[in-house]
Amino acid sequence: MHPKKKKVLVITLIVVSIISWIVIINELEYNYLINESNYPKLIVNHLKRELWDSDNSGFYKFHFDNGTISDEGLNKYTSFNIWTVRALLHYEIAHEDDSTFDTHGMDALNFIFNYLQNKTNKGFYHWVYQNGSIPAMGHVMFNNSVLQIATYQAWVLLTITDFYRYTLNETYIDVWGNQTANFLITKLWDSTYGGFYSEYLPFHEEITDRYKYTWYQAWPALALMDYYEITGNETYMTYANTTLNFMITNLWDSNLKGFVFSALENGTINATTEFTLTDQAAAVLALSKATNITGNLTYWNDYLVPLVNFTKNYLWDDECGQFYSACDINGTNPDATNRPSDLSIWLFALSEVIDSLNDTSLEDLLTSSTAHLNSIGWDGVKKAFNRKFFNNGTVINLEKWTIEQAIPLFFYSQYFQEIPTSYILIYVYVPIFAGTIFALAYIYLKFGKKKDLTRKKLK
Repeated sequence: MHPKKKKVLVITLIVVSIISWIVIINELEYNYLINESNYPKLIVNHLKRELWDSDNSGFYKFHFDNGTISDEGLNKYTSFNIWTVRALLHYEIAHEDDSTFDTHGMDALNFIFNYLQNKTNKGFYHWVYQNGSIPAMGHVMFNNSVLQIATYQAWVLLTITDFYRYTLNETYIDVWGNQTANFLITKLWDSTYGGFYSEYLPFHEEITDRYKYTWYQAWPALALMDYYEITGNETYMTYANTTLNFMITNLWDSNLKGFVFSALENGTINATTEFTLTDQAAAVLALSKATNITGNLTYWNDYLVPLVNFTKNYLWDDECGQFYSACDINGTNPDATNRPSDLSIWLFALSEVIDSLNDTSLEDLLTSSTAHLNSIGWDGVKKAFNRKFFNNGTVINLEKWTIEQAIPLFFYSQYFQEIPTSYILIYVYVPIFAGTIFALAYIYLKFGKKKDLTRKKLK
């Protein structure tokens, strides 16, 4: 090969390799691709191996660090199972892997519909025993088991809506969706003061807690808006708008610019309340959805943006590089304990709106918080998240709860699905292949055997 051609080849290969790796590092955040890409698969494996009931279907509540499960741990919760089902669905979408969902996700969903739904009022219970039965009436745990909680209904409705979008199976809407949405607005809505109650006791037809909570307003509002997008039923959007207005009027703190934890039934803010990270997360998701559907920028400009700034100013632990889980009504005395599920809900909410906020500092906080969660919350031996930890790295509870795996899995499957397989092929394997060719070509051209032209001339 002519020396000039050699030089051109070598330079071309070097340039291709360098450009490819620059794209990876700067555009695709390759550190995420390498460090976080294994977490979803590891979580799925742990859920299937340690927390799945192969005899009765459904996911258990938790197991101890040594792998054993107590009687309480064997119980099946609507919240734990529906979040796991939703996470597995989005894992399938993100990773094009339907084997896990077909054998575990669908079975868990059927368990929820068959055993965790009250067949009379169509709302979903708090929990049932391992075999799907509820405690006998009069048992000390009966009321706790059959309690129907607003957020659980909302999470079921969100999951049903996701299923419809993915499968286009009308049954999810015509049966399960309509039943769940109607239960929310007929059994848990306060027709006097507005807003949703948090709990309903079916056998006594009784509201057991008359406080109003941000958590129990934002999730139903989000679910009803999501369902409205599918059905076009204005009733659901009306309830969602009314709920958001109740939140803004009664649970918004105009001083610190965040949503408080609770208020009295009539909307008067509870003097002993606090601000929690999870409340802000649910509010961000609801306000963002409302902005997209209605086009009303008041939701975004007057509440969502100040709310996100509130979390930066009052709920960021700069020393540990992580968010606090809560602070008091004055924005002081932050709580430095965290659960993977709570953090993941906030990180998901933040990732949903971060591109539209045009605030580069938020990207840094999101990156730092995710890395901290993976470092401190993750049990590298058991390949699962611990239940609870301090921001400084001290693990408080080594138990492995299903919901502490499910919500991080949902976050990862949503946040990292923007890097599709084709990108991995183009931006990972191609540079590696190009680099390999460059290395081999360079070695060959530099040290390879050359023809002995002198001997040929002598002949």
